[in-house]
Order: sequence, then structure tokens, then C-alpha cells
Amino acid sequence: MSPINDSQNAMQAQAANFPLGLYIHVPFCAHRCGYCAFYQEVPKRQDIELYLQGIAYSLKSLELTRPIDTIYWGGGTPGILTTRNIYSTGKWIQDLPLYISPSEWTVELSPITVKDERLNALRDIGVNRISMGVQSFSEKTLQRLGRRQNPKCALFAYDTIRQHDFQNVGLDLIFAVPDQTLEEWEEDIQKAIQLQPEHISTYNLTMEGDSKMNLSGKFDPTPCSLERERAFYISTVKILESSGYGQYEISNFCLPGHESRHNLHTWQMAEWVGIGPSASSQYDRRRYTQFPSLGQWAQALKDGKPSFILEQTLNDHILFEDSCLFGLRMREGIDLRVLHGHYPFVQEDYIALLENFFKRLVDAGYMEPRAPHRYHLTLEGMLHCDAIGADILALT
Repeated sequence: MSPINDSQNAMQAQAANFPLGLYIHVPFCAHRCGYCAFYQEVPKRQDIELYLQGIAYSLKSLELTRPIDTIYWGGGTPGILTTRNIYSTGKWIQDLPLYISPSEWTVELSPITVKDERLNALRDIGVNRISMGVQSFSEKTLQRLGRRQNPKCALFAYDTIRQHDFQNVGLDLIFAVPDQTLEEWEEDIQKAIQLQPEHISTYNLTMEGDSKMNLSGKFDPTPCSLERERAFYISTVKILESSGYGQYEISNFCLPGHESRHNLHTWQMAEWVGIGPSASSQYDRRRYTQFPSLGQWAQALKDGKPSFILEQTLNDHILFEDSCLFGLRMREGIDLRVLHGHYPFVQEDYIALLENFFKRLVDAGYMEPRAPHRYHLTLEGMLHCDAIGADILALT
């Protein structure tokens, strides 16, 4: 047998032991927030029907070799779906040949889409985790971000979710918004902590692409200074960890045992299938992305043609390298020898090259060794994670 076939067989055997995720992208948003540059569509009735037909067809066409462990509905605004839409999609998922109740089923909701009947439908089909995009509890900051809700709306939505017995809730917050002070940001964090969600995600604002904030010319599109970003970030980690929220990834904190399983699978280079316009997949040694156009995606499905763009065929080296890049985003870091066991066809010379690079990072104070061949970034290193990742990619 050739080395190539040996590698492929080893990767297939390894993948069979990885959790499998399902990501469903809902591309509709009634309102584009000022910072958003993602693909989205205005929700028109005929377009939603076209989308749902495509989702039904995509789910019925899936040929999976093992059960799905996690499900994630993201957007866009999944909360724009009606209860009828939710029940229909839930049934299509439950009709998958190897379906078993997933360990985690997350749906993203914005505060203004939190309604009793919608929450009832989500709970009925098996959703057990809600991720709500609060972004801020400050009226001023919400206006800057172009968010439609007000602080009271977010608080009411959170209470409503709890009243419907969802016991795993995450809140998203954004910092380094133009004119936002450190004190205002710390107040946002404290208000989130007072609610006691199981999970808190904190994201540094970036203005990219065709976002309204970037195109308006009203705001400076350059990233905030490293000193300001460092102050916001260090304060975030300090406040959340002192309140019982452990940092398990650069932007993510949780109470013990409430890490986002679906996202962990992604960062750990497991496999997932993405359906819906612009959804990405990593499955069967390939990475591919569905067409970022509702019309093009739906037409391809109707014509029986591929509805995606194949981006990459995967091998051990790619997966090993990406496991390093994403693994270093996590607080626990990576063990190079364990990863080599997962991807045995990676050259020893490359691992030695990484070891030497990591030793330089240790000397610079950006990394700490936990055991032989095991490394994690320091807090200072996490502030430079993107640059460190670029340096890793430049090694070969």
C-alpha cells in the first residue's frame, strides 16, 4: 500500500473517533448591525420558503457514517424562524438515519427574537443551549453598534429564557467599541455576571469589509491601540475569572463544565457538516463552503449540482498545523506528541522546528511549558495570538 493510502486510511480511522457536529446557518437578518460584514439576506417570505426547502433537501441528502454529537444553529438570526419553521426543521434533523439526541444543541437568539412560543418550540425539538447576542447593556454602546434592542429588552429576554427552563445559557459581549471607556466595559461585564449565565463570550470589535461602521467614515477603522486592547482584555480575564468564569479559549469563559462543546470540537479539529448558504464544513478529509448566495445555493440543490466550493483536501500536515493554531487559542494549550499521535505522517523535522519556535516564545514570555512537548500561551501571548499563528504558518 502506498504512503498516501496509508495516510488516508489512518485519517479515516482517526476521524471515526472524533465527535461529529452539524451546523445550520440561517442567513436572514431584518436589520444589519453596524459592525456586521457577514453574508445575510433580508427576510422575505418567499426567500425563507426557498431556504427551508434547501435545508430539507440538504438534510435528507446527508450520508453520515456516525451520529451527530452537537448541533449549532447560527446566523444571521435563527430567531427569525417561526415556530412552524422550527418544528419542521427539528423533524428533518430527527429523521436523519443515525439520529440520537445530541449532547448539545445550541441556537443563537437576539434579544428581540426571544418569544414564549419560539422558546417552547426550541425546547420541544431538543434544543438545550441558548446563545444570546447581548453585546452590551449600555444604551450608548448599543446605538454605536447599531443594535435594535435596548438594555431592558436584553434583561427581559434573559429572564424569559430562564423561565422556559433553559439551564445552559451563553451571553455575547463586545468591547473596544469607539468611545467606550474601560469603566463602561467593566460595568457591562459586571451586569452579565449578575445574571449568572453559564457561558460568557467577549469579542474585540473589528470593523471589516462592507460593515456599516466601516463604510460610514464616522469611525476610525484602524484597530484600537495594543495598549488599549491589552487593558480591556486583561481586565476582562481578571474580572470573569475572579467571579468563577474560567477562561478556556481566548474569547470564551464559562462556569465549570459549561464549555461550548460544538466550538471545542471545531477548535480541536474534529469534523462537522455545515448546511445553509455560506456554511462551512470539515468532513471526510475535505473543507468546503456552501455558496454565500441564497439563490445560487438553492438553484444548485434544485439542479442536483454541488452547492459548495471545495476549498481544501486535508492531509496530516494541514490538520496538525491547524490543530496547533486553534489549540493555542485554548487555555490548556497543545501537546505536540499527542497531536503527532493523531497525525503520524507529519515529519519529525517540522515538529522539531515548532519546538524551537515555541522555546523562543517561552523566552519572550509569550508561552509556558506545562510538561515535555506541552505548551500554552500566557495572557500576554494570547494578546499576540494572531501574529504567533502567522509565524507558525511561515515556518514551512
